[in-house]
Amino acid sequence: SVVFGLTAFFSALVLTILASMTDGFLLPAIAGHCGSRPTTDCLAEASALLSLGGLQIEFMTRFSIVGVAVATAAWSVALLTTKDVAKWTSAVGLVIAGCQIVGLMNAFPRLTAANLLPIFAAQLSWFVLVAGLMIQRRGPFAE
Repeated sequence: SVVFGLTAFFSALVLTILASMTDGFLLPAIAGHCGSRPTTDCLAEASALLSLGGLQIEFMTRFSIVGVAVATAAWSVALLTTKDVAKWTSAVGLVIAGCQIVGLMNAFPRLTAANLLPIFAAQLSWFVLVAGLMIQRRGPFAE
């Protein structure tokens, strides 16, 4: 389940990077394509492409969040079988994974900063928990 979690996390990372690149490079290029004296046709085409790009970013971000939640759950299951790690850490990880999915399901019709904040808070709490294990040199991080 560790490798599965790594694969899910890597896939989520790729989706996040693609969404960022689309937002940072592709959409500005489309917006600037019509120039200083845009025609009605150019504006209509650009508007359609910008809408499609926004939808693409939305879905890549959503699938990225699912990937991080799946990775969190997989790594939490792996912690169940790890010596020197309290079993509650695994349970907390599974709850955190569930919180990410619930937060994502409540983020309709569009993702916003307000509905992404609880999801990112859940992800941050997982990273802090794992960092604590690493600092304590517990489980797979023991010397």
